Amino acid sequence: MTTITGLFIPCDGELPIEEVTLEGGDYRLIKGLIGGLFQVVEVPNHPASFFVDEEGMLKTLPVNNRGTLLLWELCFDMHVNLLILLGNVLVLGKPDAVGNTTSAPQDLIDEVLSR
Repeated sequence: MTTITGLFIPCDGELPIEEVTLEGGDYRLIKGLIGGLFQVVEVPNHPASFFVDEEGMLKTLPVNNRGTLLLWELCFDMHVNLLILLGNVLVLGKPDAVGNTTSAPQDLIDEVLSR
């Protein structure tokens, strides 16, 4: 399996955003980080994907302000600012040609961690 990297953005704003490494296709780890079943929010015209709790609204999870603001920042010209992310967020890359999850863009990881 291929090792991929991404950004883990905890919902709790007191906890740091972390760079994480996982085996590509290890959906159990993604479920563990997110806290349950997940869905993917694709970013138009950007190579990032946001993994969020699929049942965030049903579980009444709190808003992930940092994850939401990052999504809005990447989609500023697309008027996607109606979408609000709930719970923990994992940012990875878009799937490759055969559907395997890829790493988040390293420049995005570096930029977010430098804030």
